[in-house]
Amino acid sequence: MNNTVKTARLDEAIWNRYRTTIESLYWEMSLDKIDAHMKKHYGFVARYFRYNCITRRRILIPRSKSQYERHFRKWELRKNLTTVEWAATIRYLTRNSIDLEQVEVLFKGREIPQNRVLQEIARRSSLTNTLHHGMLMFVFEFNL
Repeated sequence: MNNTVKTARLDEAIWNRYRTTIESLYWEMSLDKIDAHMKKHYGFVARYFRYNCITRRRILIPRSKSQYERHFRKWELRKNLTTVEWAATIRYLTRNSIDLEQVEVLFKGREIPQNRVLQEIARRSSLTNTLHHGMLMFVFEFNL
């Protein structure tokens, strides 16, 4: 007799019921705080069940972090740009000689703070000229 253990995730319908709430919390809180908030205010616990085929018993195993991360990937939620996206953003800013003081960089409808954009430019490029007529002008060497 096969005594393999089968796992069952929380029903997708339950996740979809709380999807908009979880997505709105995602932008404001860390994963641990989202988990605590959902438990406290909605009684929602991300978990899965384990079934033992021999004993036919069900064991509830909380695995909040991995369950949330799996759904964030499924729903395409992320807070950061990829290397390719940063390269395209930086390339666009430099090719068009855009003054960073006068532009908003948006990702998924949310503004990326100017200091973060400057940090990423410095991190992903080699700076040659720092000032040219009040605008930041850069030459980039991308390691993609």
